[in-house]
Amino acid sequence: MIRPEIFKPVSRYCRQTVFAVFVLCLFAARHVLAFQYFDSPGTYPHGLATDGTNLWNADYTAEMIYQLNPTGAVLNSFPFTYGNPRGLAYTNGILFVASGTHIYQLNAANGSYITDYASPNTGSPNQEGLALSPGRLWVSDLNSAKIYGINPTNGQTIVSFSAPGSSPRGLAFYNGYLWNIDSGADLLYCLTTNGSVEASYPIPFLNPRGLVLFNGSFVLDDTQVDLIASFDITNTYSSIYVAPSQYSCPGNLLWLPYISSQPLNQTNAAIKRILFYQHGVDDDPVQYFADAHFAARSAGKVNETLIISLQLFGVSDFISTPPTNLIYWDNSDGRFWGTNSAGPSDTYPRGQSFSAYTLLDNMLAQLVTNTALFPNLQQIVISGHSGGGQFANRYAASSTFESTVLPQRPGVNISYVVMNPSTSVYFNRLRYDPTTLNLNTGAINFITPVSPPSDYNCYGYGLQSLFTYQSSLGSNGIAAQYPGRKVIYLQGTADTLTNDLDMSPEAMLDGTNRYQRSFIYYAHLKNYFGTNVLFQHRFATVAGIGHDAFGMITSTNGVRYVFQEPLAVNQLSITGKTASLQWSGGDGSVNVQYSTNLLNWTNLAALATSPTVDTNTLSTTPAMKFYRLQEAPGP
Repeated sequence: MIRPEIFKPVSRYCRQTVFAVFVLCLFAARHVLAFQYFDSPGTYPHGLATDGTNLWNADYTAEMIYQLNPTGAVLNSFPFTYGNPRGLAYTNGILFVASGTHIYQLNAANGSYITDYASPNTGSPNQEGLALSPGRLWVSDLNSAKIYGINPTNGQTIVSFSAPGSSPRGLAFYNGYLWNIDSGADLLYCLTTNGSVEASYPIPFLNPRGLVLFNGSFVLDDTQVDLIASFDITNTYSSIYVAPSQYSCPGNLLWLPYISSQPLNQTNAAIKRILFYQHGVDDDPVQYFADAHFAARSAGKVNETLIISLQLFGVSDFISTPPTNLIYWDNSDGRFWGTNSAGPSDTYPRGQSFSAYTLLDNMLAQLVTNTALFPNLQQIVISGHSGGGQFANRYAASSTFESTVLPQRPGVNISYVVMNPSTSVYFNRLRYDPTTLNLNTGAINFITPVSPPSDYNCYGYGLQSLFTYQSSLGSNGIAAQYPGRKVIYLQGTADTLTNDLDMSPEAMLDGTNRYQRSFIYYAHLKNYFGTNVLFQHRFATVAGIGHDAFGMITSTNGVRYVFQEPLAVNQLSITGKTASLQWSGGDGSVNVQYSTNLLNWTNLAALATSPTVDTNTLSTTPAMKFYRLQEAPGP
C-alpha cells in the first residue's frame, strides 16, 4: 500500500538549501525535485543523526564520529574506541552509538564514555540503525532481520518485530512512524511502531547505511560512493528512484528525468569536460551519477567535470500510472539503440515520440553552442555501462552531432567510452566462426552464419531495417562516419556470466558472453574497416571486474579513458615498411603498441616528437594482429 500523504516534504519545487545543490531547471524545465549531496568525511560512512542544527556521521572504517555542518564541513570529530561504529542517534548532548554488539552513550562534545549495554539480539547481533522516539530507542539488527524498541536508559527490550526486508539498515522516527532503509530491497519503508508496513519508496543508492530526517528531508549515506545525500519520496508510480530534474522535450509536451552535477543553465568557467554517463537496464541514473562522481573525485577532476545522467524509463518500471507528460519507452531494449519513445497507441499513450538520441543531440547542442555557459570547455565524453554501453556504441555510430554541431565549437573534442555492452552494432552480415575461435591466440575468423535468424542483421545487431533516427543517415552514412569516431571499448575480464545478457539467437551470433563478444567485436572492426581503424578505436580491459558499473568507471583504465582526452589520429598512411602518423591530444609521449590477442600489448615504437616509425610489422602483419596508439605508459 502506498500512502504518500504520510510524508509531506518542504517543497516539491526548486528551493534554496545549504546543501551542495546540483539540480536546477534546465532551459525550459518546469520543476525540480530536491536532491542534494556532499562527500562524506570518511571512506565508509555509516550511522547518521542530527542535533537539529548539524549532522552527525559515524565512519565504520576510520572508527570516527564526525559533527558536520549542513554543507558537509567537519565541525568536530573524535575517535570511537569500542570497535566499528554503525548506527547513531542524538538527544540532549548525548550520542547513542551502535557497535556490532553493544550500544554506547557518549558525551557529544568530546566523545567521553557515559554508559553502555548489550544488543537486544542476544544471539548473534549485528546492529545497524538507531533512532529515538519518546521513551524508546529503536535498533535494527542485520543478522536477525529484526527491529527492536528498547528502553534508552537500560537497554531492556520493550517490543520487537521482523523488519520488512532482509537487510535492515538505517532508522529514523518521524511523524509518529518508524522509517527503515533496506539495502537488499533498495527501499525506504514506513512502519507503525508495531511493525506494520504503511508504505515503501525507492531510494537512490544501492549501498545505504545511515538514515536521518534533516531540514525537512530524509538524508542517507552510501558506503560505496561515499556520499551523504538528501532525497525525495514523492514518487508513487515507479519502482525505480526518479531522477530529480526534468528536461523539456521539443514541443514542451513531454519531459525526460535526468540528474546533473550542477545547474546546466549557469555559467561556469571551471568546466572543461561534459560527461554523459548512461545507465543500463537497472534504470537508476542517480546511482550511475554517484559512480561517475566517485571516479571524477578519484581523478581529481570533480570541479572541472559536468556530469549528466539521463533516465530512460521502460514501461516495466511503472507500478502505477506515471505522470501524463513523462517520456518512457514501451520497447525497453530499443531505447538504448535509439528507437522512439512510447506514442499514441502504447500502454500509456503519448502525443509525441522521440529517440533518446534526438534528446541527447538537442541537450548537447544547447550546452555547446552557447559559448558563454562553459567558455573553457575542451572535451565531451559519452559513456555508459551495460545497456548504457550499447547506447554509447550506437550513438557514436549514428549521431551526426559530432559532424554537424560540434564544428561550431573549435577546440572541443568528443569521445565515446563503451563499457561491458551486451551487444554492439555490426557493419556487415558476417559473424565470428565459433569452430575456430581462440581468444588466447587471437584467432577470430568471420563467416556467413549457418541458418541464422532472418532478422539477425536488422538494426541494433546490424544495419538493416534502421530505426527512424538512424534512417536519416542511412547504413552507408553510419558505416562511413564510424571509423572516424574516437571510441574506447572497455571490458571487464570477469564479465563472463549471463546476468541481464541478451541471449537471443541474434545476439548469440556475437559470442556467448560479454567478455568474449567485446574481443570479437573489436576484431570485426578491423576485419571490416581495416587496420587503420584500430588507432582511432581502442580496446582495453579491466582485470578482475565483472558486470559492475562502479568497478568499471572507477578502475584505473576507467578513470584514464573517461577523464583524460584520448589521442586522435588525424592522419595515418603506410608506405612499404614506414607508417606516418599525425595525432592530437593525449598526455606525454606516445607509443605504437601491437597485440596478437588484445590482452598483452607490446610497444612497437615510442613517438615522443616525430610521428614516423619504421614498422615492418604493420605492413606484413597476419590478419588478426591488433594495433593502437597509447599514451605512455600503457595500461
